[in-house]
Amino acid sequence: MSLKMIFAVVILTLAIYGPFFVRAQCPNICPMIYGPVCGSDGKTYSNSCFLNSASCNAGNTITLAHHGACAGDAGIIGI
Repeated sequence: MSLKMIFAVVILTLAIYGPFFVRAQCPNICPMIYGPVCGSDGKTYSNSCFLNSASCNAGNTITLAHHGACAGDAGIIGI
């Protein structure tokens, strides 16, 4: 294989699988402390760590809307 071909394969592989490597760095271990927060996505998280983890794993920005459960949300993500 030529050097150009190897370089092209490496670049293509990183372009395809790059996002999977970034998500592996997301914090997925959160304390089991109940302090519900409402995310900007309208979902209730059991604490801010679970909110940050969900935001990182989804690859988009979920921010803290307010402390406490979201209005009308029956499910809690986390604990």
